[in-house]
Amino acid sequence: MNLAENYGKIPMSFESNQGQTSSQVKFLARGNNYTLFLTPDETVLKLQPCSHPEKILNPPPLLFV
Repeated sequence: MNLAENYGKIPMSFESNQGQTSSQVKFLARGNNYTLFLTPDETVLKLQPCSHPEKILNPPPLLFV
């Protein structure tokens, strides 16, 4: 299987904000090179530069539903 086939199988877990970040954030999820913040009014995806860009050959597109 390639990266695109496995992308949807990557687990994402959310944690309740208990002072880790701004009080506007209710839940957050962290992963390699990203943090996702959920507030009552918006979703914010913060991306970090990849430390090994040469390893990214065919990144899958992001799909927001």
